[in-house]
This record gives sequence, structure tokens and C-alpha cells, in this order.
Amino acid sequence: MLKIFKRGETIDLAIPTEKFALKSKWYTWFNRPDMTRYLFYGFKKNTPRLQAKFYRNIGKDRKVFIIQTKRKIPCGVISFSKINMINKSADWAIVKDNKIEPENRGISALESVALLIEYGFEKLGLKRISCSQHVELKGWQNRLELLGFKLEGIHEKKYVYVNKVADTQTLSCQYEDFIKIKKSRKNKIWDGKLNMINRIKKLPKKTFRSKLDDFYETQRKKYYKKVFQI
Repeated sequence: MLKIFKRGETIDLAIPTEKFALKSKWYTWFNRPDMTRYLFYGFKKNTPRLQAKFYRNIGKDRKVFIIQTKRKIPCGVISFSKINMINKSADWAIVKDNKIEPENRGISALESVALLIEYGFEKLGLKRISCSQHVELKGWQNRLELLGFKLEGIHEKKYVYVNKVADTQTLSCQYEDFIKIKKSRKNKIWDGKLNMINRIKKLPKKTFRSKLDDFYETQRKKYYKKVFQI
């Protein structure tokens, strides 16, 4: 049984061990196309031995937590990487098995991020937390805005998976925005599953991502067509 690091409403974040890496299904998550299709490193056959090696090589610039249901079923992993205490910044990523408790699939993933960034800002002292995502994760990006994440840009053809090439998007959450949102929710970034579901329903129909896409398709193309002809 893993030690709980941070308790949530729909899930908990737990601290992995080498034994867990060897004996659990952690390694299998990276062998499933439905869980790896949006990852950036491409497909690599994983094994318990490789997972244990990964665990042993976790450095000071990384924090890794296992996402666990309230029934103590491991259902994913979420982590900080590139932790830089000089710049007070870090990147984060999540891999989650949506076949476990599918009724909570979207909301529990969102709470996992809420717990992680709360730890990052309030315990590690970070000022900026960012991530890169596959361009198709528009809905997920939109939900992350409820935690303070803002779209920073689109990167053309940065994602390569076997023979598939796609754009990626970068998001970041600044400490100041995190604090503003917490204060508006009675000092809780996650103030309940029902409240968050209601906020998701109220998200703008025309997202900032959609507006940026419109700009890219019109003004950006027109601008560079002119510049490249100089």
C-alpha cells in the first residue's frame, strides 16, 4: 500500500516505491496506445525492470506521484519535471487510465492537476508551471483554464509519433493567477466536484484556442506570405 502524499475529493496522490514500480501495473500504462498516443517521446516497449530503473533515476528536478482512486486503485501518474528553483518554474505531465472509474475520467484528472499545482506553488515555491500538449487536446486545455492555465502558443509539427506529425500547444499557470482563483473560491483551488462540473458547463463556447486558430489561419498566414516574398 502506497503512502498518501496529498488527499483529494475524487482521487489521492500517492508516493511510488521501487517495489511498486516492479510489482504494479505502472509499466503497462506506457504500453497501451490509448494512453500513449498523445505522449511526446513516441512508443517504447516498457517492462517492470525499465519502470524500476526509471524510479531509481528520478532526480532532484523531478517529482512523481501515483494517482489513486478512493478505493486505492492506481489509475495513473502525474509529475513535475525540469524543476528549476532559480527560475522557480517546472513542467508537468499526466498519464491516466480512463478505463478505471470512467464516470470520473475528466474530473479526476483535473483534480489531480489541481493537487499537483497547489503543491508546486505553496510548498515548492514555484512561480510558473507549464506544460506542452498535443493539439487535439483542445477540450482538456479548456478545462485547465479553470485552474489558471493560459494558452501561450501553438508549435507547428512539433509532435512526432511513429509516422504521425501534429502541432502542439503550450500552456502555463502563473502564481498570481493561481492565488486570484483561490481567493475567489474561498481559498480553495478545488472547491468541490459539483462546483467544478458547473464551471465546465459555463466555459465560453468560443474558446481562446478557437480565436487563436482563427488568427493563425488568416492574419498569420497572410503576414508570413508577404514577408517570405520580400
